[in-house]
Amino acid sequence: MKRIFFFFFIFLPFTLFSYEIMSVDSVKAGMKGYGISVFGENKLDTFDVEILGVLEKVGPDRKVIIARLSGAGLEKTGIISGMSGSPIFINGKIIGAAAYAWSFSIEPITGITPIEEIIATKIDSTEEVGGESEIKIRGEGKISPYSGVTLTRIRTPLVVSGFDDWLMKDIDDFFGERGFSIVLGGGVSGERDAKDSLFIGSGVIAQLVGGDVLIGAIGTVTYIEGDDVFAFGHPLFFSGKTSIPMTTAYVYAIMPSQYNSFKIASGGKEVGSVLQDRRSAVYGVIGKKAHTIPLSVTVIKEKESKTFHFDIIDHKELTPFFSGITFSNAILTQGRLYGNLTLSLEIHLKLEKYGDVKLKNFFSGEKALVLSLNNINDILGLILNDKFERIKIKEINITTHVTEEVKAAVIETVKPGSFTIGRGGKIDLTVFLREMKGKVIKEKFTVRVPETYTDSTVRIAIVGANGLKSLELERASNIFTAEREGQIIELLRLAPRNNVLYCLLLSPKRGMIVKGYELGSLPSSMLHLMEDSQGFGESRFTKGGIVARMEKQCDFLVSGSSIIGLKIID
Repeated sequence: MKRIFFFFFIFLPFTLFSYEIMSVDSVKAGMKGYGISVFGENKLDTFDVEILGVLEKVGPDRKVIIARLSGAGLEKTGIISGMSGSPIFINGKIIGAAAYAWSFSIEPITGITPIEEIIATKIDSTEEVGGESEIKIRGEGKISPYSGVTLTRIRTPLVVSGFDDWLMKDIDDFFGERGFSIVLGGGVSGERDAKDSLFIGSGVIAQLVGGDVLIGAIGTVTYIEGDDVFAFGHPLFFSGKTSIPMTTAYVYAIMPSQYNSFKIASGGKEVGSVLQDRRSAVYGVIGKKAHTIPLSVTVIKEKESKTFHFDIIDHKELTPFFSGITFSNAILTQGRLYGNLTLSLEIHLKLEKYGDVKLKNFFSGEKALVLSLNNINDILGLILNDKFERIKIKEINITTHVTEEVKAAVIETVKPGSFTIGRGGKIDLTVFLREMKGKVIKEKFTVRVPETYTDSTVRIAIVGANGLKSLELERASNIFTAEREGQIIELLRLAPRNNVLYCLLLSPKRGMIVKGYELGSLPSSMLHLMEDSQGFGESRFTKGGIVARMEKQCDFLVSGSSIIGLKIID
């Protein structure tokens, strides 16, 4: 028979106790027992439990034990966020973990996940994290319109420390609908060190972001067997196989609230890794190192430079979000959110298969920080959610130069050296741009028309990043959609940059896109053949092509566009 052991720190410090398991089928209404959790000063405390019954078939092969709780101030606070996972005992045997509650209930009545279901969470954890199975965040904790009569998981406190107030709302919006309550936290002082290990009933944190800031989900340890740890009694994100740093926690006190009482806690020592995030519990292993993505953000402002370091979990949805907000937080420590602001962005990614990938962009104006945050989110989201392969990110390094002024100019006109040109000939173009304060900037291009160019006229477009995107999408609606393995990296490397002036030599001849490769200026006979073939939709063909593309990097944001036509002479 399985037994569990823990040190009961309140009554008999360092005395070893063992508890047998009681199956859910043996639990009957009217039974009484107790539960264990930490409510203050990081000390274990007990509360009373009275079994009300067992709900059958609450899910596939699932049961939930219903119990009324009392003592330890629960009559005043109700069910407390952070209690998830608190072990419940009847006749000295563990029956499960407090994990669910009724919203707006006037009594502390909880739903207990049976211990058999919790232990079953330990399935094969040797498979690679983030393999073929889709990892999704599911908002199972979201309060529904019928929450008054529906059992929902106990809301999980998300301890957040080191972030600017402006970003707290973004974090709250993102996690609030997913069953989390945002709680301000901090580091544990030397006088109040968290324990160096986990024990039954202790606080535990699944650390989502570490380093110079902290974001972690607080729960309670239900069961420990050797190095195996079971906690929460319900899922965090229902992500399946995962790898999240598991740390101890210091619980200071309970914050009573009519809306949602919660534990005030801070993160402690990393002691292992969460390997499974399943319906009935979170399973981790003590001593196992979690796989995380190191992120560094270097902010350069005037002559000062400061680098921030973070560790972020590897997750298709969470990694982009956390990368964006930690980047923004680094900027806000050195600058401001709104007003005149210019950010020059350099993103250096180290990928397992594709090596170093270096990307640049430029943002200027009142929304420069928000736009740069979105840019980081989009880049990482595209990589991690590539439908053709699992691209592993080994490291992220972001460098940004910050100036508190707007650097932008609009394309006004283009003047060619001549409006006629021969095939194989060259022509000089002068581009006139105007800054916000009225200053005119001149940029020059030399354009060569290929000898093989067959049309009688040629169009030349001078555009910024947005103009280039519009032209490309007009040519083919799927031009920025990856259609094969590795193409997402190619698309990111060629993505339009906001501080680049583009000169494009355009052709009206149609082409087509096959597996992400563009075939331009195809003969009419081939186009007709392809159009008559099955499997080639209208979106596979391009409306014209780009014969040549030239770039000129500027130290300002480029907007606007200008297109001129030249006559070809023989």
